[in-house]
Amino acid sequence: MIPKKVVFLLLLLIFPLQLFRLGNEVLPTWVALLGVVSALGIYYFAVNRPTPLAVAIAMIGYDYVIFSNAQSWNPPYAGEMVVGWIVAIVMLILSCTTRKDVSGIFDFTTRENQYYYGAVLAVTLIGLGLRVYHITEIPVLNGDEASITLFGMTYFDGTFANPFISGWLELPSMMSYLPGLMVQFFGQSIWAMRIPALFFGVLTIPLTIWMVRPMLDRPYAIGAGFVVATLGILINFSRLYYIMIFDLMCVLGIIGLILRSEKGFNNRAIVIIGVLSGIGLFGYASARILSLLLIIWTIVQLIRLTAQWKSIITHMVLYGVVTAAVAGPLLLHYYQYPNNFRAPLQRASLFLPDATDGSSVLTRQMAEKQMTAFEIISNNFKGSFNAIISGPVDGWYRSNGAILPSIYAYLFLLGLVVMITRWRSPNSYIVVFNIFFVCLAASLAYPVAAGHRMVSMMGSVALLIGFGAQSIDRLRQRFFTQKIAQYISQGVLAVVLCFGAYQSIEYYFNTFVVKEDGAGDIAMQSCALLGQFALKLPEGTKIDVYETNFLNRNASGVVPFLTKHLDYLAITEGVAPRNDAEVLVIPTIRLAQVQIPAGYRTVDATSSMGESLITFAIAPTVTLAP
Repeated sequence: MIPKKVVFLLLLLIFPLQLFRLGNEVLPTWVALLGVVSALGIYYFAVNRPTPLAVAIAMIGYDYVIFSNAQSWNPPYAGEMVVGWIVAIVMLILSCTTRKDVSGIFDFTTRENQYYYGAVLAVTLIGLGLRVYHITEIPVLNGDEASITLFGMTYFDGTFANPFISGWLELPSMMSYLPGLMVQFFGQSIWAMRIPALFFGVLTIPLTIWMVRPMLDRPYAIGAGFVVATLGILINFSRLYYIMIFDLMCVLGIIGLILRSEKGFNNRAIVIIGVLSGIGLFGYASARILSLLLIIWTIVQLIRLTAQWKSIITHMVLYGVVTAAVAGPLLLHYYQYPNNFRAPLQRASLFLPDATDGSSVLTRQMAEKQMTAFEIISNNFKGSFNAIISGPVDGWYRSNGAILPSIYAYLFLLGLVVMITRWRSPNSYIVVFNIFFVCLAASLAYPVAAGHRMVSMMGSVALLIGFGAQSIDRLRQRFFTQKIAQYISQGVLAVVLCFGAYQSIEYYFNTFVVKEDGAGDIAMQSCALLGQFALKLPEGTKIDVYETNFLNRNASGVVPFLTKHLDYLAITEGVAPRNDAEVLVIPTIRLAQVQIPAGYRTVDATSSMGESLITFAIAPTVTLAP
C-alpha cells in the first residue's frame, strides 16, 4: 500500500511529467525538468526535513512552471496544474504542522467548552437563517454577479480553463470558478450562483468568534459573532457573489493569528498568514493591502522586542517568500501583463491618471474645489469613517443609513476609545490600523465610502463592539463584584446587543432591500424579474423579448445568464416577433405597441414599490414551473 505522504509526491509530479509530452517546440524541456526538481524539493523539505522556507522556495520554482504553461485560455493539462498547485500549498502547511497541532484545536472534554461551542453553533445558525431567507430575491440580482458566473461557466464548456490569469474585467479568473462549479452541479439558477458567497458568509461568523478571543472573554466573543451574524452589510455580501466576503475571511484569519502572537510568531502561524495573504490576491483588489497588517505588526514588534530582532526579521522574510510562493503564478502573470494588475485600480482610483491629458480624478477635484489633495483626502476619510456610524454609504451598498445601527455604533465608538487608550498593548494597534487602512483605501477610490470596500474590516468592527460591551462590564466589576451583579450586567448587555440586531435586520430587510440600493433601480429590477420568470420556463421555450435600452441581453449579465436555456429572440426595431413564440416579454413602456395573441394569458410583474414594469404573455401550451 502506498503511504499517504507519497501520494502527495505523485500528485505533485503528474503535472511536470505530463509537460514532457508537449515537446521542446511547445515548452522547453528544461521547464518540465524544473517542475520535477521543484516537486521533489517540495516533498523532501516538507516530509523528510521539514523546512517551511525551503518548501516555499521550491514552490516558487513550481510556480514558474505553472506560469510557463498557463499562457492561454485553455492551457494543456490544466487540471493537473491546479492539483499540483493545491498540493504544494498543503505540503507547505504540513511542513510546520503536526497532528497534535490539529487535534488540539477543539476541546469538548469539559461542560463549559461544550456550552461555549454550542453557543458558537447557535449564533452561526442564526446567521445562516438570515442569509438563506429569500436569498434568490434579496437583494435584487446584479449584472456583475451574473457576469462573474457566466465567466465561471466557461470552465465547463471548453472555452476557458486557466485560474492563474486575469479574467472578467481583468479580475483574477480563479474567483469565477466557484459560482460556475455550483451552476454545473445545481443548475442555472440564482440559488446556485449564490452558494459560494453564502458558504463564505456563514463561515465568517465562527471565524470572527475565534479571531476576537485573545481580546474578549467568551460571552463577548459570542457577542462579536452575533454582530457579524446580524449586520446588514454582511448579510448582503453573504448573498451577492462579489468575493468581498472572501477578503473578510482572509483578514479574520490573519488578524486572529497576529493577536495570538503578542510574544512572537512561530513558523506555523507565519506560514498560514502567508498562505492567506497569497490566496487573498486571487480575490478582490482590496486584498492587496493585506500585507500592510503584517508590516505594521512587524514594526511594532521591532520596537517592543528589540532583542528578538533577528527572529522577527526572519519571520518577515518567511512570510514574504510564502506569500510569493502561493500567489506566484498570478504574480508572474501580472509581471508579464502589468496593465491587468493596474486595471481594477485604474477604474476606481482617485490618483491614477485616467484622462488623455494625464490628469486624475484627484487633480481635477483639486482644480474644481480649490482644495489641496490633503484636504480632499481628509474629507473623504471623514466620510468613510462616518459611513460606519452615521452614514451615508456608497458603492455596492448604497444607503442613506450607516453600516452600523445606532446601538452597535455607540458600543463601537466606546470600544474604539478604550482601545486607543490601551496604547501599550500591541494587539490594539493591529485592530485600529485595520480600520484605519480600510477607511483610507475607501477614501482614495471613488465612489468614496463605498460599502463593498469596507467589508474586510467588519471583523475588527465587531471586535470593538464586543470590546465596548466588555469594557462596560469591567467598569461594573470595579463597584459590584457579586455573582448576581455579573449575571444582571451581562444579561442587560445581551439585551442591548439583541436590540442592535433587531435594528440592523429591520433596516436591511425593510428599508435597504425595499427602498434603497438592495432593491436596485428600474433597469436592475426589470432584468431580475425577467430572469426569475425565465427560470420557470421549460428548456428551449421560444421567448420573444421586446427589448428597451435598460432591458436587453447586453445591458446586464442577468438576462443572458438566466435565459441561456431558452430560445431567445430580441424584438428590436426592424425585427418582427415570431408567429410561434410561446412567451412574449413586454416592458410596460412598449405595451401599447404590442398586439397580444388571442388565448395568451398575461402576468404582470411589478417593482418593489408596486409599479408595473413587465407584462408576460404566455401561450396556453406553456406550463410554468412552481
